[in-house]
Amino acid sequence: SFEVWPGVPSPPAAAAYAFLSLSHRDSSSSLAYVTATESPQKSQETHDWSRLATATQTIVFLLGQRRLASLMETLIANGRSAETPAAVGERASLPAQRTVVGTVGTIAALVEQAALGTPALVIVGEIVRLRERLRWFDTLPLFGARVLVLRPEGQADSMVELLRDEGAEPVVRPILRIVAPTDPGPFERAVASLRSYEWVVLTSANGVDAVFAELPRRGRDARAFGAARVCAIGPATASRLRERGVIADLLPSEFRGEGVADAILERIAGRESTTRVLLPRAEIAREALPRLLTARGVPVEVVASYRTEGPSEETQRAIARAISQGEVDVVTLTSPSSIERLLEALAVARPPVDPTTALRGVLVASLGPVTTAAATTLGVRVAVTATMYTAAGLVDALCRHVEARVPGRGLAATDLEGEAD
Repeated sequence: SFEVWPGVPSPPAAAAYAFLSLSHRDSSSSLAYVTATESPQKSQETHDWSRLATATQTIVFLLGQRRLASLMETLIANGRSAETPAAVGERASLPAQRTVVGTVGTIAALVEQAALGTPALVIVGEIVRLRERLRWFDTLPLFGARVLVLRPEGQADSMVELLRDEGAEPVVRPILRIVAPTDPGPFERAVASLRSYEWVVLTSANGVDAVFAELPRRGRDARAFGAARVCAIGPATASRLRERGVIADLLPSEFRGEGVADAILERIAGRESTTRVLLPRAEIAREALPRLLTARGVPVEVVASYRTEGPSEETQRAIARAISQGEVDVVTLTSPSSIERLLEALAVARPPVDPTTALRGVLVASLGPVTTAAATTLGVRVAVTATMYTAAGLVDALCRHVEARVPGRGLAATDLEGEAD
């Protein structure tokens, strides 16, 4: 007993990524699918080439790349013009997709020269002439670029989706692991008394997750905030809060400590000394926010809600190999700690990898000026810095950088080589 769910056949699917359509009212009203490699159980080939070569305006060959030259010779011998447009598409719908266009008389040599592999689809007919006008996939801004995503496991999905939408191939290697703080006591006590604070400032989605993981352990939910106002740094943090049923009372326009301090001080002007602020954050973090609030007399309780650990040795080796052996074209940095862990991964590789040399061959993109400043301090040159400090902002900045260099077409992986120079 079984059930069949009809899928999308490979010929129209692959063609849609390279040509848009296999038929066109002006140039192709008939279509044939041909299996170029027949079953070895057959005693002889069963195709009637005298009819098939000219029977339809478009012919699509499946499993035809390995015998492409003989197929094209057979078409010509049976009446198909050697000047008929032809194309071969390799690895359709993936960022590694490649398409070679020629004619029935030249396509075999062009494919051999380009060293196209399998799986591949062969298309013959006037429809191929529409490719330059109708192509869309390989003109995406990041088409073909292999982008290293270092975000912690479970937090990379949004960036991966955004990168794929722009034609890139995400390579996910989590360089940070989110774990409980060394001493969870202060954080647990703070969560137990959330309603006693006038402001709770959450600086990351990790901080939100930590708070809402602790609340159920105490038999509590979002009502534990009581009358406390909630400030979120950045739309990603605000979005994670919203998923938990809490709407941020304050979302500063500047997604960094200095901007948050200014926004809070503006809200509590005249009541600084009586306003209790809770700041649950990473165990190691920038001191700008608590320092600025404390300097104005605001009582700030800073508690570690989580800490980060480096990756496993296996992941470190994979990251070092990806960068040093040219397996990626772009490296994305989303926090100062990700830079430190990245440099550690390169240093402990066997054999060790010189970070300066290795990172010179890739384009380094940063989530924002704080991350860029940290990278610069550590000797890492950043080529792209997002102005909106989110995953979407980083991908958008990367796309704008690429389009400024190569207007109107996608960026092949080779176009990125030497960008850091």
